[in-house]
Amino acid sequence: TPRVRFSVEERQTQLLEVAVKLIFSEGLPSMSMRGLAREAGVSKALIYHHFPTQTALLNAVVRRELDRLRPALTQALAMPDTHQAALAAAAAYLERIISAGGILQLLLSDQAFARQLEPDVRAFRDGAIRRLAHRLRRSAGLARRDSIVAVDMLIAIVEQAGRLVFEKQL
Repeated sequence: TPRVRFSVEERQTQLLEVAVKLIFSEGLPSMSMRGLAREAGVSKALIYHHFPTQTALLNAVVRRELDRLRPALTQALAMPDTHQAALAAAAAYLERIISAGGILQLLLSDQAFARQLEPDVRAFRDGAIRRLAHRLRRSAGLARRDSIVAVDMLIAIVEQAGRLVFEKQL
């Protein structure tokens, strides 16, 4: 069969989608550029043309997920009522997990990869957590550490619920 020629954006989207499928089926440690090339039906050289390293590829997956989450999360965090902001942020994240299967959480929870996050990706993630924790500190009178723990607990509950819905266990 003749090969399909994709635009740069279409090819990168294809590679990211195949990478996510491989991560879910094989696990992050087993996902390789060779396996990605095989599953995508392209050469390794083509993958390296678009993503110079596996870390760059994984950062692109995280960036894509955050870009999809950013508008709803930004809108939620702009709400004047802290309770409503927290609920809206949790709902936005839950919807993203349900539709994407929690790839963002899977990648961000991997300690080896998390150390290799690109600075702007890390800044967005950490900034959203800090903003919500700061608001909780002000509105509920929580200590700094307690407000971060509260946000972490909210995130963990949302991630678990989203995974269960995605896997059709809930």
